[in-house]
Amino acid sequence: MTDEGMIRRFVESHMVALEDHPGLGDQDNFFERGFVDSLFATQLIAFLESRLGIVVTDEDLDVANFCSIARVAEFVGRKKSV
Repeated sequence: MTDEGMIRRFVESHMVALEDHPGLGDQDNFFERGFVDSLFATQLIAFLESRLGIVVTDEDLDVANFCSIARVAEFVGRKKSV
């Protein structure tokens, strides 16, 4: 499975409003749309570090890196290319 597929599976498994909004596009901002709760960001970072093998630094902690499946996948790609 691709990194993006793994990210999508993780995000969808943690969505609190999936039944009300049955489609999450790669560009959809899951924070703005209310798909996830406040604990999600911490869980997402732990997932990225443990399952995708990257290290998230304090400098990386910008909501723009973590607001959609596409943005998270781009962020992971940048971290893996370093």
